[in-house]
Amino acid sequence: MKQGSKMRTEDLSNIYNWVPMYLSPESDFLGYDGERMIGRVSRDRRSLFTGTWCWSNAIGSNTSQYEICQGYAATKELAVLATENHDRDVIKSRDLEE
Repeated sequence: MKQGSKMRTEDLSNIYNWVPMYLSPESDFLGYDGERMIGRVSRDRRSLFTGTWCWSNAIGSNTSQYEICQGYAATKELAVLATENHDRDVIKSRDLEE
């Protein structure tokens, strides 16, 4: 499932791996925290948003409950950061609830 070289971003508490998708390795990436997929970052090809990057993050404890967040960023790095930050925020809020 995971192919190509990995892009790593580091934080004091997490290390995420960003894996290029097979058909678009320069413009489409899946992010993982270990084996858990945290989101996707891809270059938007629509004419209105040409050159921007889409990001999406879906976190769920089971198949019937997901929290989905998505947006746009000017660069791949900002899109990756938005996805990772959203993942961290959801994890922190769950820890506070317990």
